[in-house]
Amino acid sequence: MALVVLFSRQTELFLWALTPVRDPATHLAGLLGLFLLLPAGGARLSARRVAAAGLALGYAGSIRPDAVIYLVAAGLVAAARWWEERPGWRDALRQLAAGAVALTLGLAPLLAYNTIATGRPWRLTQGMEVRSFLAAPSPPAAERPAEPRVGYPSDAWRGGTLSPVQWHSGTVSPVQGGGLRLANLPHMLPANVALMRAAYGDVLLALALWGALVALVQRRVLFLATVPYAVLALLHFLLPLLIVEGALGTAALVRRRPAEAWGLAAGFALVLGAVALLGGKTPGTGMFAHLILLVPALAAAGALAAAWSRRDATAVVAPVLALALVVLTCWRLSPQLETSARFQGPEMARARAIFGRNVEPGAVVITTEDVGRPVENIEYYSGVAHALYLTDLERWRLTVGDAADLLARGGMTPYLLLPKTEPGLDRLLDALGHRFAVELAADIPARRAIDYFVAAASLPDGIHMQLYRLGPLGAGAP
Repeated sequence: MALVVLFSRQTELFLWALTPVRDPATHLAGLLGLFLLLPAGGARLSARRVAAAGLALGYAGSIRPDAVIYLVAAGLVAAARWWEERPGWRDALRQLAAGAVALTLGLAPLLAYNTIATGRPWRLTQGMEVRSFLAAPSPPAAERPAEPRVGYPSDAWRGGTLSPVQWHSGTVSPVQGGGLRLANLPHMLPANVALMRAAYGDVLLALALWGALVALVQRRVLFLATVPYAVLALLHFLLPLLIVEGALGTAALVRRRPAEAWGLAAGFALVLGAVALLGGKTPGTGMFAHLILLVPALAAAGALAAAWSRRDATAVVAPVLALALVVLTCWRLSPQLETSARFQGPEMARARAIFGRNVEPGAVVITTEDVGRPVENIEYYSGVAHALYLTDLERWRLTVGDAADLLARGGMTPYLLLPKTEPGLDRLLDALGHRFAVELAADIPARRAIDYFVAAASLPDGIHMQLYRLGPLGAGAP
């Protein structure tokens, strides 16, 4: 499974986050919780293992609240084990209590954060997404600006950004608040299925469906641990495990059914070959999907070998598949060793030095996310300033002038970092001129915008930016 996820490359593991940093940790903790509930060496399920699983699942929920979906699979696995082991009701209640306490302990960081941020431990900061779950989507409400606002960038340079349509932190489309609605399913489900087809290809998706059936027949606990989560998460994350089960678990199924071994193995090989030929026209874009002949070939070979020898061919096929994946993936990625991103250590040092010359220590830069993610870059690289987006001010119902006034009264110096071609910029500066001494701190040529935010490297011609200092009226430059 780890190899499939690692080398799929374009399976969009980071779809639920702005950054992939927290997703692997979340799913590692979630999968650890499920692993702890699986049978181990014939031992019965104990309160200690349930508590350890609850702690891991709770910690996964602290990193990403939507990881609570793992609780559905965990509950089904625990129920299946109780059904097989038949513990007394006292033992079952003891295990449930241990799991609940450990789960709450694992969720403690999230609960503490919610209490500070929203006043209630169970009120999530992103809880607005599940408002009116059964209601139809509502159009965004029109908002009347209190003073001249900065408009959206012109199409002349918007097409060169990372995305042709920016989401403006929920101020353009209602993605913040009520975004999770049942009415969105007819649109989003086909989009997610298309995403999975692009990432894995039709052959591997068929193999994953077969893997689910194989798991249902011979490894029911595996089926309960993967399929419910995969369905609830719209096929995002545990699909690789089902692909592995379909490819390698078939050999074990053949070995366990000697009477139908040759028929099952031959039928599996023929169907897999037909699907590979039909699906070869749409292999997908993921790294693993490009190895479209390798996985079906090894899966068919393993099933036929198990039918012929009546032995466990998985012990041979699994390491061969792993080694082949490593070798072929390294070979495909080897040309990338000679390339690197434009923004490296020297560029970071240069950007920090330039920013430090143009911005006072303790400054707060108000900028726009239409050009990339400059706030994150300023916070991380500048070493002298903090930053806010214009959309942050909109959500807080603050004008630029009001925000700058609050910052100035707090002992901080407000700055504006905006494109020179920003529609409405002249009107905004004129309005601010009645309250502040507006000074051009830096006129940033298009090719040097990378000194202020990394995303400028992705713009073919760069973007001409201007940095303004908002000082007190009647005061000169510092």
